[in-house]
Amino acid sequence: MVLHRQGELNRIRSYVGLGGDRLRGFTLIELLVVISIIALLMSIMMPALSKVKDQTKDVMCRSNLRQWGIVFNMFLGDNKSKFMSGDEWEELLPDGSGWDDEAAVDQTGDHAWPLILLKYYQNQKLLRCPAAKKPPKDGERERKDHVFSTWSLWWHYPDDYFYGSYGINSWLYNRGDDDRERWGHAQVKQAFEVPVLLDCYWCEGYPRPENDPPEWDYYGEFGDSGNHLRRFCVNRHHGHTNAVFLDFSVREVGLKELWTLRWHRKWPSAATLALPVWPEWMAGMEEPY
Repeated sequence: MVLHRQGELNRIRSYVGLGGDRLRGFTLIELLVVISIIALLMSIMMPALSKVKDQTKDVMCRSNLRQWGIVFNMFLGDNKSKFMSGDEWEELLPDGSGWDDEAAVDQTGDHAWPLILLKYYQNQKLLRCPAAKKPPKDGERERKDHVFSTWSLWWHYPDDYFYGSYGINSWLYNRGDDDRERWGHAQVKQAFEVPVLLDCYWCEGYPRPENDPPEWDYYGEFGDSGNHLRRFCVNRHHGHTNAVFLDFSVREVGLKELWTLRWHRKWPSAATLALPVWPEWMAGMEEPY
């Protein structure tokens, strides 16, 4: 009886591959083959996963800018279609905030739009493209030089900041001066060609048609006072950037196309615009026209 049961047990073990009384393990060669197959699959999948991740950030960036379109639309609706002057920040600051000439807002108020519009958006995460990262804690006030960095502005001095990666077209500000290049208000023809807010290395800028593009791909450039278009020519989205326009539409903009947008009232037409010499890192990108 015992021998009969032992024989049945051995047959069952043999049937399921246990080889009698001893369990069969993997050989070294089999383990190496399995590891090699896993490594091969990972090498194939990682670029695809990275591409999907970048595309997701790109979509989220445009979603942020659609929200900004709503924000600007509400502000303009409350102000008879006129843009801010930038000076409104003086009345909006809490006591002791640190937003003064020695901190983050200069006398013209070009940097003040995140504060002026705050009541319309509240969530400060909307200031930042998902592809842009905050600077490390040990250097919050130090500018970083790569295009995926954020800018920072003091909110409460000395260690409470606004962080962002979008910049306003400063030609929109309504200063009440005789500067005929400024838009000042939203009631303009072909508003879909006038950029309002874009990916940017700084929070604002005054682009000019004679501006040159940055010399490098990865390293962002603050630009001198006469070359602010470099601030907006940031390669965060594989050869294009994202923008919301004065008709509150949102779309991708090729980096070379930035030179053809109507940044201010006197911007030259396509027939008279002289495009710059593109640096090597931009050479293969799609031409604007």
